[in-house]
Amino acid sequence: MSSRRAATIVPLPAADADYRLLVPVMKSLAGGVDTASVFEAAGRALQTLAPFDWMALSYRAERGNALTLHRSLPGRPAWLASSQPLDVSGRRDRAWFLPDVPRIVGAEGVRGISEDVDWPVPHEVGALLTIPLPAGAGGQRRDAQRARRRGALVLGRTGGDAFEPSLLSLLEPCVAHIVVLLERLEWLEGFRATNAELRGKVAQLEQASTTKVRTLRRTPASTDVHEAPRWVAVDPGGREALEIVERAAETDLPVLLHGESGTGKELLSRTLHRMSQRSDGAFIAVNVATLRPELAASELFGHVQGAFTDARGNRRGLLQEADGGTLFLDEIGDMPAAIQPALLRFLEDGFVRPVGGNDKHRVDVRVVCATHRDLRTAIAQGDFRQDLYHRLAGVVIDVPPLRDRPADLLPLALRFLEEASEGRRRELPPAWMPALRAWSWPGNVREVRNSMRAVAALSRGPDLETRFLPQPLRGLVEEAVQAAATDGADYLLHADSVRTETALEPVSDAPTRPSRREFDGWTLVEVEREMLRRTLNATSGHRGRAAAQLGISPRALYDKIKRLGVEG
Repeated sequence: MSSRRAATIVPLPAADADYRLLVPVMKSLAGGVDTASVFEAAGRALQTLAPFDWMALSYRAERGNALTLHRSLPGRPAWLASSQPLDVSGRRDRAWFLPDVPRIVGAEGVRGISEDVDWPVPHEVGALLTIPLPAGAGGQRRDAQRARRRGALVLGRTGGDAFEPSLLSLLEPCVAHIVVLLERLEWLEGFRATNAELRGKVAQLEQASTTKVRTLRRTPASTDVHEAPRWVAVDPGGREALEIVERAAETDLPVLLHGESGTGKELLSRTLHRMSQRSDGAFIAVNVATLRPELAASELFGHVQGAFTDARGNRRGLLQEADGGTLFLDEIGDMPAAIQPALLRFLEDGFVRPVGGNDKHRVDVRVVCATHRDLRTAIAQGDFRQDLYHRLAGVVIDVPPLRDRPADLLPLALRFLEEASEGRRRELPPAWMPALRAWSWPGNVREVRNSMRAVAALSRGPDLETRFLPQPLRGLVEEAVQAAATDGADYLLHADSVRTETALEPVSDAPTRPSRREFDGWTLVEVEREMLRRTLNATSGHRGRAAAQLGISPRALYDKIKRLGVEG
């Protein structure tokens, strides 16, 4: 290259370079956790693409117009020597530290910098290369750059040949990645500042108030079992599920709860924890569906410092947090496929290895899972590992929906109403009961709770107002109230009734039970068949209610219907 060559503007070349060289470079750049470490990682990584003697990085924050220059000293390109504000009012400074296109100059250097006392980088410089930072983390966009320039990566040599123009095609993705890291550091610094401000306000509130501000944090299960909500098991279907939970609590087998959304699977898992020998340990619940696939391993197993970009320190995972207790994994059917082998390995050997670490830790924790999905169908579709399913399904408990355990409806409604009334005396209107029993409750127990909370919170005075019930339940209740007023029937509501079917009965028209003489000469099979037929007719074919009236589980009812050939 001629010594007379002046600074030249070099357009971005075609992408004809060997991009395989970028693999180790990108891995090295991912290790930065602050400005100094990002600068050091960039200096070391870019040396593998082309040697240089010093490096400078001018950067304008996403918010604000101040430009900061981070630079090294000659001979130590990976060491951040200083960070200082940069004034680019001069044309030459803008061309090299806030450019709109890449520039390369040969060994003769930039003309006139030896006399420029404000030149921000070493004067004894030869070959120079500058490449603009993209306006955002989306890549090199010329129009966006010109609209708002962000800064530049400047590489210099104190001697030797000029930089090859083909190097620009390799530097372009590196520069874009550096911008991503710098913007992430910006966000983290803003987050820390906001966090410190909020902590200061909390401290002021605590000093100004006699009542301490309660800090939200994850705590072990409450030691006062009377404060914990209880599983309502009046109906045979609910009692069967609770009985299995009681027996499973005596073991350390993993438990899989299967049921529709809102049936109380998490509450049942807490009941299992309280009944077990791990009740003094922590109960930690996590919804697997909310875990981002790239962070799921870190959440469950923890990570060590430097394992990934934002890993600023060692962190214990949820499995270690629940050591000695119970870890509840809700919606296990939505677990990302990438984390399933790691969970399977833990269930097999009981050891946890944090992300990015080599040391393993023994963890004693019981894993309880819940899902509303059919995991066998997910296995057939390739969304869930079959071996993981068999590890999790040590004990499988089918949690019946509320429509299949109707005897639990009234106790649940009364309990939620009492809780939402906050000490005020509230009674559930008896005329509502036909509508409440007729409604299918697709949201199950959660829907009952939300309905009772809404009507209790919004109603004024001791009487509950139907207009605050959600539709279409509100329409059904209003029809039932009008029908009760028209019929003039006197209803009695028994809050402690065992079966909701007998909780609301007209006093003057109580059902009569068949006499024993009616079945004289009948065989036992004939009596069973007739009782099944009558009960199904009385409940309009609703098998869950029929099972509750007969005092058997829905599964037992299905078996009898099939065995006796009853149509209903």
